[in-house]
Amino acid sequence: MRGILSVAAVAVFSSSALAGFTQVGKVPVGEHSQERILQTLYGGDFVRNETDFFNGTVTVRRVDDGMTSTPAMSMAFGTIGDTTDEVWAGSMFSIKAVAKFSLNTQNLSISDGVNTTALFGATGYGYDVTGSASYNATGKNVHFIRSGDSGTQSSIVADNLDGRDHMITYEVLGLNTNAKVWVMFWEDLDRSPSLAKNRTHSDYNDLVVEMRAVPVPLPAAVWAGGALVASTAVFGKRIRRMVGA
Repeated sequence: MRGILSVAAVAVFSSSALAGFTQVGKVPVGEHSQERILQTLYGGDFVRNETDFFNGTVTVRRVDDGMTSTPAMSMAFGTIGDTTDEVWAGSMFSIKAVAKFSLNTQNLSISDGVNTTALFGATGYGYDVTGSASYNATGKNVHFIRSGDSGTQSSIVADNLDGRDHMITYEVLGLNTNAKVWVMFWEDLDRSPSLAKNRTHSDYNDLVVEMRAVPVPLPAAVWAGGALVASTAVFGKRIRRMVGA
């Protein structure tokens, strides 16, 4: 009886630990899983712990897919637990395709809700892929859009025709870089009754992109102006304190 209770407790724990994360389905034969893709990108033998991975040097942590409060995730300073990956508080960033396990065309764009800008079209298959861009989204809240001959999907779940999450994001720590690194795994098929039974709609390896974001440094004139304002404020306080003394 105690053994049965222990198994049940583990099952409940595992279920609660994965709550708030989109479930990844089976990967078709001949394609690579997210773990295998991460090992190819960053080397080493990754060990999985629930939704995260670690290879002894690099830690890859899953961003939440469902939270009660969902402000924009900071590209340059965000971390897991802050919010979801639907909307991003922009900065300067570079982004590139690092893997593609789909024969569908793959295009990536960015939108601030008013204007949409094409970033790149990914070509190739497996890890032999091309497609990259640099963009300055400083001061904007933006979201990502994947499009191609299989349809269009957004990082904003409510914008998707099937109402599903189509982008899974990981925060990558331990690399020798000053940039904030994220890896995004896209699913390019909408779930629908017309989808053939042999098609997978939740492997999340159709388009994989790596984004590296850095904060935009303030111009020297702005720093000087800020210092001047700060000095004036302090001086003003000193005058008021002297007058009131």
